[in-house]
Amino acid sequence: MKKLSLSTTLAFSLALGLVQGGCGDDDKNDDTNNNRPDSGTPYRDAGAGLDSGVGLDSGLRDDAGSSSNPDSGVSALTDSQIAGIIATVNTGEIDQGTAASSKATNAAIKDYASTMVTHHTQSTAMLTTLLTSAGLSQATSPVSQQLTSDAMKVLTRLESIPQGENFDHEYIAAQVLQHQIVLDLINNQLRPQVDNADLKTFVEQTRAVVQSHLAAANTLANAYSVGPDGGAVGGPDAGTSGL
Repeated sequence: MKKLSLSTTLAFSLALGLVQGGCGDDDKNDDTNNNRPDSGTPYRDAGAGLDSGVGLDSGLRDDAGSSSNPDSGVSALTDSQIAGIIATVNTGEIDQGTAASSKATNAAIKDYASTMVTHHTQSTAMLTTLLTSAGLSQATSPVSQQLTSDAMKVLTRLESIPQGENFDHEYIAAQVLQHQIVLDLINNQLRPQVDNADLKTFVEQTRAVVQSHLAAANTLANAYSVGPDGGAVGGPDAGTSGL
């Protein structure tokens, strides 16, 4: 199998604005949703064990599936809380990517993890600059608190797994699940509620990057797919080394 070109798939383009043309592309979002973990792709199974041990959904999936209508049960978010949610996502991805970039054994997954650290570090710096310019600050919310809790559970889980193919499996499974949850969150809560124009643009750019990360994670997940018990069912040397 050819080595995946992550430098192309994951090119971080917030600053360059290269993804702006696709930010409002509903067809692209539909394509992404077709590969979501609960659509029957191999990594729905791959994430099953991690789901039970980590509890990634933790209520956020229900919120993400609701509309922004106040009667839907979705909490109203201020711009500061929206900024806090993005910052929380960045922190979780940096922490998990740092662990995986040193612990993953598959070269493509290690490359992906390193890219997550780079991209989310850049996003953190850009968000800080934006907030300073706009006179905004970060604020916590039930959503950001839940994201923090979930991210810590994933990190604790990853830190408990010895280096090897099982670690690689669970890291990329978590990436698929978490990026889908964040994409749903952006689509259904952040985009409808953000008010500040600059932050609105940043949310749109972030959405496009999350879509790109999710697509790359799905590509890796499907290339190195695993069964319900965590064993390899596809990819290079399936049935022996798996990853």
